[in-house]
Amino acid sequence: DKPFLDALVMTLAAFRPETKTWLRQHHAVAPTLQLLFRASGNPVTNAEAYLTAVAQPTVFAAAFINRERMLARAHAMTPATVPPEVALQVVTEDEPRAGVEFFDAADTERIFDTPSAIARVVRGLSYWRRMVVSAAGSDDANHRPLTYHWRVLRGDAARIQLNPRKPDRSEMELRVPYHTRAQLAGGYPIPSSRVELGVFVNNGESWSAPAFISFYYLANETRVYDDHQRIQSVTYTGATKRRPYVDPLLDRPKDWRDDYHYNDAGRLTGWTRHRGDQAEKFTPEGRLIVRRDDHGQPTDTRAVTYQATPRGDGTLVLREVAETASGPVGNAP
Repeated sequence: DKPFLDALVMTLAAFRPETKTWLRQHHAVAPTLQLLFRASGNPVTNAEAYLTAVAQPTVFAAAFINRERMLARAHAMTPATVPPEVALQVVTEDEPRAGVEFFDAADTERIFDTPSAIARVVRGLSYWRRMVVSAAGSDDANHRPLTYHWRVLRGDAARIQLNPRKPDRSEMELRVPYHTRAQLAGGYPIPSSRVELGVFVNNGESWSAPAFISFYYLANETRVYDDHQRIQSVTYTGATKRRPYVDPLLDRPKDWRDDYHYNDAGRLTGWTRHRGDQAEKFTPEGRLIVRRDDHGQPTDTRAVTYQATPRGDGTLVLREVAETASGPVGNAP
């Protein structure tokens, strides 16, 4: 971290006193440093490159840093030329149902929402993830008009859909299809299943620092969709079977396979859960089927919850717990 800290400290020292005072008064020191660091990088040779993964990689190497550019741009900045600030807010989004469309101790996909970063872990099984985001809260302290720019920084840009909801593009509908793991851009030998979009504003004089919208697709599961983009099966691993690492705060590991069933009209009728030689049937509402009538219709079903359970080594796994007349009965992860 030392090369990055050195560059940032030296850039702070390069600001003119009146500019630094202005930045402090407007709480703009950090975003301005972000802009100078990213826009001054050695690979960033023009303004368009700043709006790509060239300037906004998932990880940075020290070779990216160009301290001379950072210092020169900081010293040349005046209160009249400070950059604008982008601010994001989620307007609406798909919110899958816990215990039906995903299985985890958490009851949401939301990791955090801030003006500069929105993060979701994609647990829901829909092929498409939809979110509407507004950048209308972005601001230029010198009251110059802003333009809005949305870019795919990581992920399959040919499949990701960006649909403006306002003529000035200050509000955007994002439609992101299911993604699997791929190598990071820039030659880094790191596979990832994260999709990332960057949002920038421009005041006619300068770009803002980026704001990010991130979707993380779990690496410890394998999904199969049909030609109609309906989920067919999901194999979950990580509790006992080794899979690519996933932060246990994002997903509690489990080992089972769910096979989904549809009627002739394409309506979901339920799923079968496989653990080794064992199989369980579930209704489309996520209830465990205990008994059926002679026509195959469920006559006795039980509510199911999912709990994070510690193992002997202190790690957590996900356990399925079905309610019974005498209380909950847990199943293996």
